[in-house]
Amino acid sequence: MRSISLARFHTLLRGKFTVSALALSMSMACNAVAAQESHDSHAAADLVFLNGYIYTAEDDTDHHNKDRRNPHHQAVVQSIATRNKQIIFVGSDEDGKEFIGPKTQVIDLHGKMVLPGFIDTHTHMELFSAAETDGPNLLNDFTVADITKHIKDFADSHPERAVVGGFNYSRTVYNTETGDVSRPNVADLDLIIPDRPAAIIELSTHSVWVNTKTLQLLGITDSTPNPVNGVIERDANGHATGQLLENAVSLVTNALAKTDKAQFQDKFLKTVDYFNAHGVTGAFEAMDSAYGNIAIQNYYHTAIQELAAQDKLNMRIKGSWYINPADTSSPSLSPKAQLDLAAINNKAFQSPNGHFRTDTVKFFIDGVVEGGNHATALMIKPYCELITYSCVDAGAGTYKGLDFWANANQDLVAALKQANKSDFQIHIHSIGNGAVRKAALALEQANVDRSMYPTMAHLQLTEYEDLARMAKQGITASITPRWAELDNYFSAYYISRLGFDRASQQDRFKTMFDLGINVTAGSDYAISNPEYEIHTFTALTRLLPRKIYDLWYGDEKLYPYISNLDYVFKPNDFDPINFSVMPIGALPPANERIKSLEDLIKSYTINAAKQLRLDKTTGSIAVGKSADLVVWDTNWFTPASQFAKSNNLTDLDPLINSSVVYTLFEGKIVYDGAPKL
Repeated sequence: MRSISLARFHTLLRGKFTVSALALSMSMACNAVAAQESHDSHAAADLVFLNGYIYTAEDDTDHHNKDRRNPHHQAVVQSIATRNKQIIFVGSDEDGKEFIGPKTQVIDLHGKMVLPGFIDTHTHMELFSAAETDGPNLLNDFTVADITKHIKDFADSHPERAVVGGFNYSRTVYNTETGDVSRPNVADLDLIIPDRPAAIIELSTHSVWVNTKTLQLLGITDSTPNPVNGVIERDANGHATGQLLENAVSLVTNALAKTDKAQFQDKFLKTVDYFNAHGVTGAFEAMDSAYGNIAIQNYYHTAIQELAAQDKLNMRIKGSWYINPADTSSPSLSPKAQLDLAAINNKAFQSPNGHFRTDTVKFFIDGVVEGGNHATALMIKPYCELITYSCVDAGAGTYKGLDFWANANQDLVAALKQANKSDFQIHIHSIGNGAVRKAALALEQANVDRSMYPTMAHLQLTEYEDLARMAKQGITASITPRWAELDNYFSAYYISRLGFDRASQQDRFKTMFDLGINVTAGSDYAISNPEYEIHTFTALTRLLPRKIYDLWYGDEKLYPYISNLDYVFKPNDFDPINFSVMPIGALPPANERIKSLEDLIKSYTINAAKQLRLDKTTGSIAVGKSADLVVWDTNWFTPASQFAKSNNLTDLDPLINSSVVYTLFEGKIVYDGAPKL
């Protein structure tokens, strides 16, 4: 308990007042009032954390408590005090106790780690909240039988649904189990759901698997041409297989009924709770063609805005507008018209509490490497036409993937200029090295304001010169650390399409940090989850954690788990033709392992806040910023430091098994995972 005196005077002036004595007395009185105001401004905190390992993510140049340092010149303190949604003190336990009042909640952390609340810079919370309303989540279904049963059980239990949905199934399950890269197909889904339309979104969200009823609903026949920037997969006889890729996905979304708003809102709030449980207090919502046109996007934005207005969102969410250069709406809108409409609509989404904004536009340059039978990521050199190990230099074929802005009337630079002029933050999907180059050059030519943190997302395959260009232009890189692992996709897709050499040069995250790029981290939820202990482990090792391997694979004969980080993979370790062996191990090159835990944490926090233009509000632990905090049960710095010295994976066990104890948003505990006595 703390009592605050007006001033701490140890002596009083005695004797006859003189003019100077009166002046001194008045001065002291003024000082006493000033001292009282100063103390009052820091008194009676709502909450005080004591005895913690608190990493603030504040830079040396702007930290308020310069007496608390770790060897890397990043602020580490013991105590935080919060009041009225803000941080009012950062410093030592001794000083922190000064903020404890009669009603202050005091939490002894017992050495637990506190970080700024995490900000996920690339999610699909809207899409998967809607999808979960319409069908089952198939992420943890690892056999054809599991996928079939899950979809059928949902359909049988929801006879009232005119359309059956589903999401997060993996084509590799069918490819490897059946040996047929064209599976699953329309016949497979007809066997499960023959009587009504069905549409199942693939794990990457870049393709959708449909049945005959859906093809009929969309009017797709064997002679239907591919939409621009989309693919209707066909078999050797020219028959539609039921797989729709890239912009063909929007044909489904624009035709089917929107999810019930109340059901969507319920699922969305559960998704927010899920993110809170993983320490997330802010997120970027990355639109794509799976959402359909701007009118449909506006429908879901409005539903979220209502939640924000009711103060039900326990995080800040930045929504976006997908600008489709080949809009499939009727009538079709040009990119300019879409940007004009987005600018008008955006005015409606400015919640007073700042919990929901839609001041970002999303562009796609390309698709993905693992896009069904058709790799759609844009490459500088051609894909392999035949399954080989070394087509990276010569390239047996001529196909380089899809360039979504290839046509002369689809002026990417003009669209970027318009977006920048309209004060939109820019977010560009770029997977292949051809897409990365095109996006970086276009941002350079458009002279986009670097203070608005233009962002390129994913960056799976890159060239050094393009990363250097990004650094020079102040372009942010939004990455997904979980992707830097050698899993079954390496065997099933990457070797056969890229060749072994190119497949071994993915996810050059350390180079991005070394060049000084503002690197941020996004889970790409629900493609991967916001489990940051796993993201961190993978970034440090480029290896899938053993506990995830046991959940997903487990078959040591088909999927041998190679945990030796120094093992150098060779082409003959793989069988990309028959899938007889698919090793799981550390993704090369080994020199792209991230060495700095501080860098990683900043990618989740202050760097991410910069991307979302929220760094004046959140992203680090500093006086005056929002009290957005996450308490972990384990201090990550200890196992990370031990691993850096030993290269022994067991040293990282405490990190990979760590969990969130508390998440605070604006000073309120929104997740409480503390053990209950």
